[in-house]
Amino acid sequence: AMPVAQDIADALRQRPRSGGAAGLALSTFVGFGLFGSLFLTGNPMGLIIYGLLPPETQAQMGWTHWFVAALLAHVVMFVLTMGFVIWRYRPETDVTPPVETMIVQQRVLGPIRKSEGIVAAVLILLVVGFATQSLHGVNPAWIAIAAMALLFVARVLDDASFKQGMNLSFLLYVGVIM
Repeated sequence: AMPVAQDIADALRQRPRSGGAAGLALSTFVGFGLFGSLFLTGNPMGLIIYGLLPPETQAQMGWTHWFVAALLAHVVMFVLTMGFVIWRYRPETDVTPPVETMIVQQRVLGPIRKSEGIVAAVLILLVVGFATQSLHGVNPAWIAIAAMALLFVARVLDDASFKQGMNLSFLLYVGVIM
């Protein structure tokens, strides 16, 4: 996500290594790094910790329960961290991008494609499936496999992109640990 943060800083005309650019970079780090552990499936460490829990605790600790248990600590960390980032790395200039920049960006991106809409819908279904696991009792691994199958059936994902975008050695490592 750091290239996206860099592109946003460029679009907002923030100088490299300026307070505004650093604030965007740190905000991205906080969003992706710090908040992965807010969700049970948000990062590999959460899955490893879940795998180390006793079976009776695992049975109680669904996706929603994990989220609720972690929420207060994450809200406190978010307020403190983002408060510091805003205080210390405030942009030096007005951060409203010129209208021309927005028009160019919209032309470059174009309208939402059918495949992007399918991915968004599958992602929403995946999150809902994880969040309601305590209601339906389906293991999150099967929900994730169903989401991947939907992407293959819709031809949004193919074998080549799956193999190229997947870090199989890391998945094997996490699987062995669990």
